[in-house]
Amino acid sequence: MKKILGALVLLMVVFGFCACQKRPQDNQTLEKESVIQKTCIRVSLFGDEEKYNSIKKIVANFEGINPDIQIEIDFWSEDYYKQLNKSILTGKMPDVVMVDNIEGFSYYKKGFFQNLGQYFLNQEDYLSNAIEAFSYDDCIWGVPVFLSPSLIIFNKNIFLKNNVELPSINWNRDCFLNKAHHLTSYNEFGFGFDNKISSWLGFLWSNGGGIIDNSGCIMLDSASSKEALQFYSNLKNLEGVCQPNSSLNAHNLFKQGKIAMIVSNFDDFINLKKSNLPFELGVAPFPSCSVMAYSPMGVIGVSLFEKSHHKREAWRFILYLTNSDRIWKMQRDFNFIPAKKADFSRFLLQYSLDERMILQNIITNSRPVPVCGDYHILINKIEQQLIPLFEAEKNVDDVIDENFYKILQRDIK
Repeated sequence: MKKILGALVLLMVVFGFCACQKRPQDNQTLEKESVIQKTCIRVSLFGDEEKYNSIKKIVANFEGINPDIQIEIDFWSEDYYKQLNKSILTGKMPDVVMVDNIEGFSYYKKGFFQNLGQYFLNQEDYLSNAIEAFSYDDCIWGVPVFLSPSLIIFNKNIFLKNNVELPSINWNRDCFLNKAHHLTSYNEFGFGFDNKISSWLGFLWSNGGGIIDNSGCIMLDSASSKEALQFYSNLKNLEGVCQPNSSLNAHNLFKQGKIAMIVSNFDDFINLKKSNLPFELGVAPFPSCSVMAYSPMGVIGVSLFEKSHHKREAWRFILYLTNSDRIWKMQRDFNFIPAKKADFSRFLLQYSLDERMILQNIITNSRPVPVCGDYHILINKIEQQLIPLFEAEKNVDDVIDENFYKILQRDIK
């Protein structure tokens, strides 16, 4: 009996030892079975190194809480849309792409971007003009992230030195011209002249004019557009309140303290503030004329590629990227204004009460630039056509004639 019990005990020990030897192999099998199959999402973004580092941190955090998704970033600091086109041509289309409302529209019209109506259910959380920037024919083709309106940036020191009252929210074109005259001397100019559309479009809008109306027709030939263009040309050629040679870069002269006011955008205003200029900066809306002053506005957002094979996972990343916590972190690096209403209100609290009122006014009265066809080709033609006007060689009726109108109308169809 003792021999039998001893044999049973020995068998149990041997069996237990063998079982213990097999456990590591079993654990390895379980570990292999528990490996998560990752879905790879390709994201295309643009910006400088500072913005890239900001995005990388957000991506790392997203992957940490979404172990089933891996993000591959295509990040370009130059020729972004050329690089994006190459990706499309080589079959390496991104799932998520950062775009602005002007360039992005042409991609949407060509069928590259998904209509986000079934995904983007919280549109009411965004500023209405930001939503408008990515809307077309009752479709929404992008989620707005940041805004950058055009505005007047001015040198407060030159105003104070000349005992000229600072611009107000409600100033008009006559007031603007009067200030520009008082701020102009033998070595300083009241306003910085630039031939680019970004400098004069706001003057057209504030006079009831524009380039393209909301129905997609050319309106550059309208009486209000022509009158505003002639006014803008006269600032340099008749009123003498600008640098006489438009090839002299207004932005550089402004940084040197030789120009009192320039037209630029909000991100440039922040960059100028960060550059520690030896004078204090202020901002103002465009001066009104026949209608309320409206500011042209650029909008940056993210879109979902129509041919993405991982739309649900891509949308999860878009939701994470556009969450208020991430927007607030990115805002400090991207120098833009948040597109969400709550984030915009929080953003304004960084400024003094007077600055807050001005920025609120500018954003409220900002509109995205209407675009049709190949917008950049259209703008290049217009800028070239206006050179004789801005060089005082022709008047506005000579450069914006019926023939040029027909050319532009043909190009936008």
